[in-house]
Amino acid sequence: MWSMLEEARKNGWLVRIKRENLGSDSFYGFVGGLSSDYVVISVIDSNCRFDGASVFETDEVTFLEWDTAYLKNRARVLEESPTSPLPLADLELSSWESIIRSVAAIYPVLTFHRDRTDSSSCYLGANIEIEEEIVRADLVSYDGELDGRFALRLSDLTQVEFGDGYAGALWQMVRNGES
Repeated sequence: MWSMLEEARKNGWLVRIKRENLGSDSFYGFVGGLSSDYVVISVIDSNCRFDGASVFETDEVTFLEWDTAYLKNRARVLEESPTSPLPLADLELSSWESIIRSVAAIYPVLTFHRDRTDSSSCYLGANIEIEEEIVRADLVSYDGELDGRFALRLSDLTQVEFGDGYAGALWQMVRNGES
């Protein structure tokens, strides 16, 4: 699958990706970064706008689709969109630790998924620290407040999201509440 993801990245194709072994929905977007272990997708939301990025393991990709009429049409709509993809060139994609460190230096809130151990929950974190294969963060609640802390093992991660509008809005609520 890696060679096809690389071809999609090089050609700038809008793709649909599935990770069926994790029971996840399809991702629509552009391959913004790729290493032997990780892929970064500039995510396109259901309204055909760029909405952050998502990182997951390359080996988890079970289905890749490109060059369909549907995807070509969505790409044309994106050309008229006021949104643009996040800059992803500087992400370090050698490990979950390097990914989180490089992303957290730019984006104040990251969303962590652990689909192999708990597919029903994700965790929005701010003020992120990593030590000895553990990531710790302030828990950003769904009502825009810091609500304690959490810790999880890097080896349990299946996906990290960042730069999306929802997390950005929650962070703005956190910041407004600090005033």
